[in-house]
Amino acid sequence: MVFDKLAKAVTKHYKVIIVIWVIALLFSVPAMMSLGDVVSYDTEMTSEDKSESTIASQIIAENFQGSVSNSTLIIVLQSDNMTEADARDYVIELQQDLESADLPYLESTASIYSYSAQILFLTIYELGPRMYAAEEQINQSAFLFWGIPAMHAQNWAGYFAGDANETNATAYAYAATSAALSTYLSGMDANMTSLAFGYYSAFAGSWNATAINYSLFAGPISRGEYCANSTATSFIDSLPLDESEKQVMSDVQDAFDMATFNNGSVVHNFTLGMMSNMSGINNMMFLQETYDMGPDYTSLGGQINITIAVASIISTGTLQSYPVEMPDQLLSGFVSSSNQTMLMLLSFSVAADYITEDGDTPMTDVVGDVRAIIDETKESTGYDVTTYVTGMAAISEDMANESEDDMMLIEPITITVILVLMGYLFRTVIGQFLPLGAVGVAVGVSQAMVFILASTVLDVNYMISTMLFAILMGVGTDYSIFIITRYREERIKGATREEAVQTALTWAGESVATSASTVIIAFLAMATADFGFVQTMGVIISGAIVIALLVSLTLIPSILMLVGNKLFWPTTGKRWDDYVHKFMEKKRTGNHGYFHKAATFSVNHAKIVLVAAILVTVPTTYLFVTAETSFDFIGVMGDSESINGMKAMTDDFGAGSIQPTQIVITSDVVIYNGTAFNYEYLDAIENITASIGAKSEVQKVTGITRPYGEHIDYRNLDSFSDEESAQILSAMLSCIGDDDQSILLTVILADQPQSADSVDFIHDLRDEIVVWKGQESQLVGSEIRVGGTTAALYDTSLSTASEFTNIEILVVIGIFIVLMIVLGSILLPAFAVLSIAMSISWAFALTHLVFGSLLGLPILWLIPLILFVILMGIGIDYNVFILTRIREEIHKGKETKEAVVDAVDWTGGIITALALIMVGAFGAMMLSSNAMLQEFGFALSVAVLLDAMIVRTYIVPAALTVMGKKAWWAPGRLQREGREEKMRRKAEKQQRE
Repeated sequence: MVFDKLAKAVTKHYKVIIVIWVIALLFSVPAMMSLGDVVSYDTEMTSEDKSESTIASQIIAENFQGSVSNSTLIIVLQSDNMTEADARDYVIELQQDLESADLPYLESTASIYSYSAQILFLTIYELGPRMYAAEEQINQSAFLFWGIPAMHAQNWAGYFAGDANETNATAYAYAATSAALSTYLSGMDANMTSLAFGYYSAFAGSWNATAINYSLFAGPISRGEYCANSTATSFIDSLPLDESEKQVMSDVQDAFDMATFNNGSVVHNFTLGMMSNMSGINNMMFLQETYDMGPDYTSLGGQINITIAVASIISTGTLQSYPVEMPDQLLSGFVSSSNQTMLMLLSFSVAADYITEDGDTPMTDVVGDVRAIIDETKESTGYDVTTYVTGMAAISEDMANESEDDMMLIEPITITVILVLMGYLFRTVIGQFLPLGAVGVAVGVSQAMVFILASTVLDVNYMISTMLFAILMGVGTDYSIFIITRYREERIKGATREEAVQTALTWAGESVATSASTVIIAFLAMATADFGFVQTMGVIISGAIVIALLVSLTLIPSILMLVGNKLFWPTTGKRWDDYVHKFMEKKRTGNHGYFHKAATFSVNHAKIVLVAAILVTVPTTYLFVTAETSFDFIGVMGDSESINGMKAMTDDFGAGSIQPTQIVITSDVVIYNGTAFNYEYLDAIENITASIGAKSEVQKVTGITRPYGEHIDYRNLDSFSDEESAQILSAMLSCIGDDDQSILLTVILADQPQSADSVDFIHDLRDEIVVWKGQESQLVGSEIRVGGTTAALYDTSLSTASEFTNIEILVVIGIFIVLMIVLGSILLPAFAVLSIAMSISWAFALTHLVFGSLLGLPILWLIPLILFVILMGIGIDYNVFILTRIREEIHKGKETKEAVVDAVDWTGGIITALALIMVGAFGAMMLSSNAMLQEFGFALSVAVLLDAMIVRTYIVPAALTVMGKKAWWAPGRLQREGREEKMRRKAEKQQRE
């Protein structure tokens, strides 16, 4: 027998075994201390299969590197009025402090004030030269329309004064003016020369036409003005210019006369007024200051002057008073409509989960630095503002801190509970330290294993390491206690130390190994999943259970061999003898306790007990199968700063700003050829973009036709000012991929991106996109894919639904086979699985009631799976403990009912104690700030308690009573109990024949 041989090896080499485990633990200490540096705090728990969202993510990564930031921290600022001067001073100083702090991998900081400064700088940089060019053009136009007539009138007046002959005066004036005009225009381009002489020719014709009526005019000046006015309009209309240029010339012609055309002040004021109308800037002081910075705007000195002027405007004005009005789309992206919330963005060049070669996580580390700078700026400015730092890196950092705080709370409470329960169980003040110490060894070595895996091949989420501790504290303690308890039982019956260890390992060791095998099988089934979190949990916890099993089968009996009954001090020596005498006397006199009475009741009322169990199980099973679960990992993370920051953003900016949904459109159409857009294609994109934006679940959608979240007239960019046109074009081009054939739409969902409503919306969105696409002929050859975190969660739900079913089937089959071999039965393994399923459905129903209905928290979709897998493995422990003991009693020749009652009587107390210890380990998770761990802790604790107190105590005895001897039937050599009797009867029959 394997365990008999193991027992002999342990009793012979127990000192060597102890030394080996001590060395293993010492080597594990450095890895244990560094575990927190290698685990992940990612909240985007999605599968990595080739889903639509995965393909979309790959396309975006390949084609939109410049427009999709690797990591962004969002600073949320709230006060009564974030647009007041004090708020402005705080935000500007905070931005300067952040930029000067030399934060690693920081690419840019953005606030409404930095964007305002950029717009002002670009406005001055573009507007200044245009003002000088416009003034020059106005000077030329004024000279053209009024200067030339003034020259002609002046020359005519001179000649007419000397010779009062109209014809001669006109001819001499024309010749003199033409000569003077040739000299004046000699330095100008040919177009201006042609234009001037063309106009002068038209003017001269009008002048000549008035020769017979020149007496009607007060003088040559009034005659000249009349002729200029009658000539200019038709002349301007005949020019090959666009309407805007003709309008400027008409305005100049209307605004000046022969007396003012060369008045510099009038020309300048007219220029400012015209630029004001064209740019929409009404602040004439700003326009004058812009003009005064010139004419050199492009040199380094000129740009420095612009920068200084912009800084002065930003620091002394407010968003409402700046001379250049900020676009509404820009304002709404940074400032809430109530003016009480403002955002600041910090963009970094690496992803939130980036890890350096040294194992550092700079993006989570920088969160603390940013928060410290924010606090320092608050103190230096004295401004009363509420701030939150959020974003994926901030969420990860808060989760790490909460996890550390949780473990600092959970670990001592778990250990204390276990110490108290084991001290009561063994009636000792030192015995409880043996199983706890053994589990400590298992935890330490397991954490070293996790460190190695997390540093090399696996992405290990922090919640896995937290659950690992709880599970090992539970099952590891159970395995150790079961060995110690059987050792103690054998010593009570009079066995020596070696005999007690031998028996404990032979019988209890088999039970422990069988129980551990079922747990290992359950978690290995999880390792077959594509979903990374589940797969990693399966690999790590199954490996940790192997370590815990080895500890319980080798280290525990070795220490028992070393210390013997000293373990039960002060119940040693005469106290031990007195305790044994009282215990055995109690058994002989039939003074049984609760478990004997409970088992007796069950075997006497077996059918009633089973019917009652079925009536309770039917509705709870229906709930387990049909209950809606959530993917909202963020929603269960507690009230950390980053989560509260996300909540603060929800109403005004959409909670989805942190994890936007991304729609990528690919085709073989060149969207922008370097000079012009494919407008027909853009029209089709706009129709789909508008349809998406109209959905109630969408807060805002940005894309090539809506670069700022609202539709822009992309067909007529020339209708905007040069500055606006340049900004819009740049924003539009950022939505086009590097291949010039893909377009990115960014959708900000109104609800939290991992909420059930958001995830469900992805299905509807994709269906409607198919319909919308079918209505657009331009998109016939295009592919539209919806990606992002929310879409990935939806795809994960589709892929894991069948996958999890397969895992559950593998768990059931694996456990059934192990139990069939160990118990030598077909019915008992099937019943064991069904009985565990009962407690699982009961526990889930209570979890759904407490957390879903009473507390209003989302029940995460992992809860049913993890609950099923863990309890199908761990719950089988108690099945194995009780069934193997029943088999042992039957092996001694007892009838089924007697064997059942005696087994429950002997093991009921220990199984209940083990369950309470397990409940203490799992229940400690309810102290976590993470609601998912709270749900796990509650569900597992309730299930274990129900399984031990109800299923093992009442339903198992009832079921075995109904099954009778059939419970131990198995085909052929597989059957263990009753097989010897069958062989004997067969031999007797052969002898009679």
